Amino acid sequence: NVIFKRTFPAIDGENNYSTIMFPFEISANKVGNVKQVVSFLGIGIDSTNHKYVAVERVWCNEQSNTRCNYGTAKLEAYKPYLIQLESGKTSVSINNTDPLVLKASPTSPGAYDVAQDDDYSAYGDFVFRGVVQTKTWDATDPEIEGTAKAAAYGFAGSSATDISIGQFVKVGEGAFIKPFRGYIYKKPVPQSVKGAYGLRQTASIDNDIPDVMNIVIVDRKKDGEEQTTVIGQFNSR
Repeated sequence: NVIFKRTFPAIDGENNYSTIMFPFEISANKVGNVKQVVSFLGIGIDSTNHKYVAVERVWCNEQSNTRCNYGTAKLEAYKPYLIQLESGKTSVSINNTDPLVLKASPTSPGAYDVAQDDDYSAYGDFVFRGVVQTKTWDATDPEIEGTAKAAAYGFAGSSATDISIGQFVKVGEGAFIKPFRGYIYKKPVPQSVKGAYGLRQTASIDNDIPDVMNIVIVDRKKDGEEQTTVIGQFNSR
């Protein structure tokens, strides 16, 4: 048996999203209490020149939905995802009847996060990283906003002033993230246009990063066209 012991924020309604990562591959429909799973694509710009967080639907709990990947989708080992829990649920269960194989961490000894370089795309210089042990950002961390214009954004698991559960928030010195969760990282581009988190509420924001961006599901159709659906918001403050 695999027992996954983690308490998620109790949220009623449609905004019950959290980040997650597993050390094994598993069929998405074997993870109980989950309504849908999405993976990060990057930061896009819509027709009105507004930026948004682009995600792609991996799986949803609707057997009758032919575009839902209900019976075929697998969650990759050490790849972070956003999951939407069923309304009011605070845990997930592993309902796997086949053997699960724990895989070795792909990080170097002592490393904290799993660099997902293959996730960089035409959507911009942002990546979604998973962590294999508790990561704390100190003043010398290159992911703290500075002259290199790098930045990291954590997923808020608790509310605070001007911050709601389920928003991505720019992290500052002293922020931390617990294992098997994910965060968004903006790699440094010179001259470019939580488990539990310590949040910097007065962070200065790059001019090219809005305070709030919609989280948009990008559905890729067979004819190459894309259909977008807003599912939430990204708060860079």
